[in-house]
Amino acid sequence: MNKYTFNAKSILNLELPEKGYRLYKYEEDSSLCLKATSKGTKTFIVVLQDGNRRSVGRYPKVKLTKAWDKAKRIRLNFADGVDINEDNEGVNQVEELKRPKLFDMAVKYMAWSVNHKKELSIKSDSERLKNHILPALGNKYVDDINIRDISSFLDSLINKTTKYARLKTINSVSLKSFKNEDFIKVLKHFYVDTDILDINFEELKEPVDIILANYINQEDLDSYISANGEFYYITRTTTQGTANKCKALISHMYNTAMLWSEPEWECVKTNPCVGLKAGKTRSKTRYLDQKELDALDDVLSQDKYINNTVANLIKFLIKTGARRSEAVNARWEHIDFNNKIWRKPDSNSKTKLAPPVPLSTSAINILKHIKSYSGSTGYVFKSSLDESKPVGEFRKSFTRIMKEAGIENCTPHDLRRTFGTQLLLKGVDIFTVSKLLGHNSVATTEKHYAFLNIETLHNAVNLLDDIL
Repeated sequence: MNKYTFNAKSILNLELPEKGYRLYKYEEDSSLCLKATSKGTKTFIVVLQDGNRRSVGRYPKVKLTKAWDKAKRIRLNFADGVDINEDNEGVNQVEELKRPKLFDMAVKYMAWSVNHKKELSIKSDSERLKNHILPALGNKYVDDINIRDISSFLDSLINKTTKYARLKTINSVSLKSFKNEDFIKVLKHFYVDTDILDINFEELKEPVDIILANYINQEDLDSYISANGEFYYITRTTTQGTANKCKALISHMYNTAMLWSEPEWECVKTNPCVGLKAGKTRSKTRYLDQKELDALDDVLSQDKYINNTVANLIKFLIKTGARRSEAVNARWEHIDFNNKIWRKPDSNSKTKLAPPVPLSTSAINILKHIKSYSGSTGYVFKSSLDESKPVGEFRKSFTRIMKEAGIENCTPHDLRRTFGTQLLLKGVDIFTVSKLLGHNSVATTEKHYAFLNIETLHNAVNLLDDIL
């Protein structure tokens, strides 16, 4: 924490943090600090000999000279063992150094992520925090959580079937369509001075409820959402892979918190995940064979699916091998029809590289068809509720189409695996397939497509069937 000269001009011009608060240390006396919040409030704080803090008074009601005198008196009384919790001579009562819980760490970590992680990672982290980590560990103090707590939590996740509530709307406004005025309406309900925030909430990448939690007490926000929100429910069974990803997220949160300079995070000195090994997972091998692809083509060729967004998205995923999130976020300006190239922006790619994706003639034809009825601006796969947004959750439509085709146990990611598998089965070398899938190394492709080796070996030995 750097030291600053305190006077009327310097205090007025102190830089406010975008979120939370920042402490400024007085250069004449390092035990006196000024706490400036994102809301514009400025409060004098005295740091006691044991590291705890006490509030001296809010500026400008309490001036520097008076605050400094009070701070000295509080420290002298503390050193003499006098009860300084009593409110005498205008000295405010105790402002204890906040002992953070894992929920507090999660909120700060998500805010940190905006400038350090990709949008896809932020979304995945948010889901794991809301669905798994915070319900189990959110109310525990960060310095109380140990390796046994983490191990027990991870064990409880495996093969656990849970019904999750997903927030759909607040004040009858869809979260996908939340505008600045919708954020301001909620914040003003809690008397947050939005005039001094000067933030375009629509540009923030965090989920709506996480953004609001930066300015509103979580318990109050939960009560408000419970009274003014609408929910839908999904059922999921967690796997070892989910447990591994939750462990990795908690570990990274602790490692990141150790670098935060605010005093309350000094309690984070160790990472409770150290020493825990990730559990072994089995790679999925599901892909659509030619018979299933033919059945799917028959269904998608029906008139009712010709101009259907999800139906055309399914075709596009099979023809490009794209990840679902990459395809959903594709925009028309990313498509180069002349060179048959899809230029994925880095922010929408799982890997950091995101090289141009060559498009087959059939993929180009799919895009031209979509363009003919959907227009050539904005997202390629538009939401039916708001054309300025990409298509949202399409699991129900996807499942219905697969059921019509008689295809079972298929997910959107299986279409990506189908793309890679069909290329390999047709004789394309694994290096080329790795490049088309956007893997950083051939080793990644070999790992995920190792199940094809046995089929290749069978085909090889069958060549000798007629030698005797």
